[in-house]
Amino acid sequence: MFLQKPDKGALDSLIMLAIGVVLIVTLVPFQVVDTLLVGGLFLIIAHMFLREKVILLFLFVRPMIDFLRDLQVVSLGTYTLNLNAAFSILFFLWAIYMITRNRKILENVPEKHPFLILIGLIIVSFLYSVSPASTLESTLRFVNLCFFFFLGYGFVSARRIKLSEVTGAILASAVIPVLFGLGQLFFGEGLDTLGARGRIFGTLGHPNVFAFFLLSLLIIHSHVSGIRSVGPWRKNKYKHYRDLIYVILILLLVLTYTRVTIVGLLLYLVILGVYRYRNLLYTVLVSIATFYLIFFPVNDALRSITGISLDDIPIIARITERNEDADSISWRLSVAEEALTLIRVRPLLGYGYGSFETVWKTNRSELHEWDDSAEAHNEYL
Repeated sequence: MFLQKPDKGALDSLIMLAIGVVLIVTLVPFQVVDTLLVGGLFLIIAHMFLREKVILLFLFVRPMIDFLRDLQVVSLGTYTLNLNAAFSILFFLWAIYMITRNRKILENVPEKHPFLILIGLIIVSFLYSVSPASTLESTLRFVNLCFFFFLGYGFVSARRIKLSEVTGAILASAVIPVLFGLGQLFFGEGLDTLGARGRIFGTLGHPNVFAFFLLSLLIIHSHVSGIRSVGPWRKNKYKHYRDLIYVILILLLVLTYTRVTIVGLLLYLVILGVYRYRNLLYTVLVSIATFYLIFFPVNDALRSITGISLDDIPIIARITERNEDADSISWRLSVAEEALTLIRVRPLLGYGYGSFETVWKTNRSELHEWDDSAEAHNEYL
């Protein structure tokens, strides 16, 4: 069963805990404590009925609240805690508890030692970080990502969670983001960025993030509905629904105007073609070659005859053009080049994990005065 029945002693303890939380929130109103206590109470209730499967709940909810990252739930002096941060803290506390209770099943997690070493180095960087708060926030995100993988792999390997349940949680978590994406498409409420207008982002914080989310959904959908054909997808009568899902996901992916995920999708199709569907491989390669062979001559002829250029279409511009507006490669190179001076000052230790935004704002040149980038889009930086 998905839900598990808690014992009577646990229910009695929960009732006492709930009474205590209500009393604290009512008699000693303190926003930081109240928020975490109430969130913790809901987490404890979920854990009593779901236990290991609480991880599926986190997996289900997280994509739907990403766009609420600016919603402040706690304000303490100059420090504010948004909804995503509160969510991360609750997951971290639950993950620590589960890791201490399930150490044996985590012993065989692959490549965990390099991750643990990296976590240690990141934590050490907090001691000399130029922005301890940013380092702490970024560290929490990275540690949570590692813990999520450790626990997920361990629970699936120990058969406490079925792989189909993980897949189901991921697919279910996509419903609201995809509906939001379709709404942004039909009502023209996408995000405008340099070189592209109306970029779809669903409930995620940025079109790029939504694009990677959609790419993962496409890969999972192709696996469960085509490669393995599990569950209802075994029946031929669902073929049209399967194809409709492909169309929706690919349409939204394209309208995020994120080149790297389009390249990723093509790469995935090539891999499928090499190992399983040879005709698919030929189709993808011929399509790419044909597009680049005929596009530029056709576009030049169209421009000279009618004055209309296909480059005016944002998605085509993102794929074919190489200018500052349509292409972020030059921007990335410029940031990296400008950061070389800072790297020479601290080539080994750096300035603290997650502190790029602080260092960048105080050291950028006039050329990048307009650029308030919080990330370098470069793991070394």
